Amino acid sequence: MTTIFLCIATGQNLANLIPALQTKPAEVWILATPAMRNQAQSLKKLLDRHHIPVRIEPFADDNFATLQTEAMRLAEMLDGHSVVFNATGGTKQMALVLTDTLQVLDKDAVGILYADTTHQRIDWLRPKGRDSEAMQDVLSLEDILGAQGFRLGEVKNRNEEWVKTTEARGQITKDLGDKADKLGGFFGALNTLAHRAAQKNENFVPRQELDYDPGPQYVEILKRAQN
Repeated sequence: MTTIFLCIATGQNLANLIPALQTKPAEVWILATPAMRNQAQSLKKLLDRHHIPVRIEPFADDNFATLQTEAMRLAEMLDGHSVVFNATGGTKQMALVLTDTLQVLDKDAVGILYADTTHQRIDWLRPKGRDSEAMQDVLSLEDILGAQGFRLGEVKNRNEEWVKTTEARGQITKDLGDKADKLGGFFGALNTLAHRAAQKNENFVPRQELDYDPGPQYVEILKRAQN
């Protein structure tokens, strides 16, 4: 019996990508509401790089009745498969309806998890008794950049010197990616400074100064970035 990893397309691709890579399914099904089609395609591209078969399944979310109909349709399609459902993404209504509907399947064939990226763990809601587990180090630098919306080119076209330099800064890049949701304003300040420094005019100076004193967590990041 093949295992299908079922997830809901969301703006936080790492919450889907990490458990998908960690559970090693035979195939990933991404539920894509009309508003999340682009996010579904982005996740598919990341999984393609890991050679994991991906299916994007359109999923209507017009109202509660539609959610129930769509969830039942999906359950019928999944009948006979081993399923791991990631209940992290989507709206609360979607997650609850899908969790409830999947109960019609063989209880031994369905696992339900929640990806807690803040605490770096995967919590298993089903089967009962299965412990939470730490998120493993399954991401490459390209995964992190791709999950944050950066466009990834083909490996064969990469400049080797650029690759070596980038990989050497892999850990800080990973940390920045993991904490991106809490660093929005700080990234904005850095982008502003980078823009100023990149201006090719008589006012260009290689050293830029922040307009305010950064907090302790930002000071730590800046110190690490200097190395």
